Amino acid sequence: MEANELNLAHSHFFRVEEESDWLIFNVDCGSSLPAYRIFHVRDPLGRLRYQHLDISSPRTVTIHRDPFKTNFNGVGGAIPAGEWRIDFGSKPTTFKLHYEYGNGALSYKYRPSIPDPARDIWATEFDRSGRFMLNLYDWESSREEGSRWYKGDCHLHTMLSDGSLPPSELNRQAQTAGLDFIVATDHFIVPTSWPQADLLVIPGIEVTASCGHWNALGPRTWIDWNGNLADGGMTTEQGMNRVIRDASDSGAVCSINHPLDPSFEWTLHDTDLSRIDAVEIVNSPENRISKEANDQTLVLWNTMWNEGLRKTGIGGSDFHLNLAPHEGGKEYCVGSPTTCVFASRLSAHEILDGIRAGRVCVTIGPELEPTIQVDDTVYLPGTDLTEAIKASADGIVRCHLSISGMNAGQLHWIENGERVQTVEIGDGGGTFMATFDWKNRDYVWARAEVRSVDGELLGFTNPVSCGSKTTDVKTWGQAMVKAGLKQGPLQPPGGAGW
Repeated sequence: MEANELNLAHSHFFRVEEESDWLIFNVDCGSSLPAYRIFHVRDPLGRLRYQHLDISSPRTVTIHRDPFKTNFNGVGGAIPAGEWRIDFGSKPTTFKLHYEYGNGALSYKYRPSIPDPARDIWATEFDRSGRFMLNLYDWESSREEGSRWYKGDCHLHTMLSDGSLPPSELNRQAQTAGLDFIVATDHFIVPTSWPQADLLVIPGIEVTASCGHWNALGPRTWIDWNGNLADGGMTTEQGMNRVIRDASDSGAVCSINHPLDPSFEWTLHDTDLSRIDAVEIVNSPENRISKEANDQTLVLWNTMWNEGLRKTGIGGSDFHLNLAPHEGGKEYCVGSPTTCVFASRLSAHEILDGIRAGRVCVTIGPELEPTIQVDDTVYLPGTDLTEAIKASADGIVRCHLSISGMNAGQLHWIENGERVQTVEIGDGGGTFMATFDWKNRDYVWARAEVRSVDGELLGFTNPVSCGSKTTDVKTWGQAMVKAGLKQGPLQPPGGAGW
């Protein structure tokens, strides 16, 4: 058939007259802003067949009966006849779409480069609402057996959204950096397939609104963040709480990203903290502005723990760009910071459970190995020691931290948000211990923080704690007020925010 050019509104329907093997799109978003370049393609059965963010993604896209001939971000399978629908994040100022469908060989006029078949297909089925499910992703499959600290990066972008690298090259760089796992968190995209790799790749998504960004780590289905929904989706307080709840219900770890970075501040005051599992404490540590925001986020995190809100602190490189050093190539580095998760094996299930449980330390260079001891039993960060302290004769907690691979600096032991002990670290590191008397304490927690001689944050452990606390702090805004931090005004609805 002849190619068709369509001028589209928020949603547009177009017809496929007969069941086909393939459907090809060629898109042109002109100079539209990023919010206008996001669209989804649904088939006549209401199933989501393709997600598109027109920044670095290829502009010629194939949905094919054969999943291996379907572009990244799409779900393969037969092309049913009937009315197909395109839904936009916002009404585009200009958008031109050429499309063709057919059987057998692909059209030469719009033939795209066929994706590398050496990849794992993750999505082939849909739920009742038409969301694709990651039904072929193996959450239990282990890349390595054995309990240890596994190194990863929880915040990364590729050419599937606005990054500079294809997924295969991101895999390579992560392996070169010595990582055991990564979480693929492209803007607005839940990956439906991924190039095969020796490291563990966990599916994720970054929901990127003008009022703040957050990651869903390990969702089992596509997350509907669309701002055109009745509740406003990611553009309203009510809608974002629903989106986060949907992600949580799907099995994802929900993490607020770079929450106090002035360019990307989290301004949703009514965010329900009961659905937030983690806070990204360190983001892009080579960036000066990010360093300042990271220290402010530590203040907020301390306050959450003081209120009995045991949220895991993680890190993420927020990698986008692959630049030479003279172009600022150190601004974003895969694996900087590194989020280390203690797990019994290298599987998505165990890594995500380790993050939820707080068995995490974050480092920007040094090797950290924390252990905690009560009597003769050894514990890990994130552990609630309440029962162990009750059973202990003296109630003493011994926190050990082995540090290697760093220049001279300082180790700060933090108890209930206050520095209670500072130890000098010589070149190369060492092994250090602090003792805490927690007998008959109502609620208490402690963690370690490693800094350079200039005070720059180089790493931290997640806390161990004892007891519990009832708090009136239920929302993000209440936590900000409690921390004495100024929160910016809620940004007006405006879709995507970069």
